[in-house]
Amino acid sequence: GSPLLDVLQLAEEQPPQAGRELRVWPRGAQEAWTVKPARVEPLLRLWVQRGQLCEPLPSLAESRAFAQLSLSHLSPEHKRLEQPAPYPVALSDKLRTLVASLLAGGSS
Repeated sequence: GSPLLDVLQLAEEQPPQAGRELRVWPRGAQEAWTVKPARVEPLLRLWVQRGQLCEPLPSLAESRAFAQLSLSHLSPEHKRLEQPAPYPVALSDKLRTLVASLLAGGSS
């Protein structure tokens, strides 16, 4: 019932699909994880493009309600006040490859 992790990916990549295996690289991990999400919820929305609103912005009450709902879905381990468990954020294979190549190029 609780979210497993968030995945960052390149804009041109197809979003993850529920029921399909996905290889991801959690932050700080030396090996990839293979996950098969039961549900996928896109988190990124395009609000402004070239200085123009793409859709009306939500009201403060709507934003607050969305934030409270999102927090209610997190597991108690992530919400405890003392020593909360870190919430996993992972990179897609393509994004991890790009980051690695940028880091390699920047060190020479």
